[in-house]
Amino acid sequence: MKKPSLFKRISSLGIVKRPPQLSVAEQLVQLSIRKRATAFVDARDDLETKIGRLSRRLNFLMTESDLWRDKFVTFEQYAEKLSVEANDLRSKINKEQRETKRLSGLVTMTTVEKTKLQNRRKPFEHNMPRTDTHNICRA
Repeated sequence: MKKPSLFKRISSLGIVKRPPQLSVAEQLVQLSIRKRATAFVDARDDLETKIGRLSRRLNFLMTESDLWRDKFVTFEQYAEKLSVEANDLRSKINKEQRETKRLSGLVTMTTVEKTKLQNRRKPFEHNMPRTDTHNICRA
């Protein structure tokens, strides 16, 4: 295609060129393309909006997840501490129970020994003459 001459270019400088007239079929095709482009842009905008919402929701859930993870770690530490304390208390209770059994046995043995001694002393008490301590103190 040949370039227009300099004179033609200068003379058409201020004139707005009208686009060539399209046939009815071409206008329908152009309208259809515009509708599809508009529908595509609207769909893209809707998807971007949904992605934005989902992104904000995801960020919120991630923050919540971090908070719950921190709380869980704190709870685990507390549970471990309580477990150690429970084991310490169990061992102290077992020690006290053993000591209680030992002392109960000792009390039982002492009671039995006291009873034996009292039984051995009874025959001697009946045979011994009774002394009146009140008369001795007055004399």
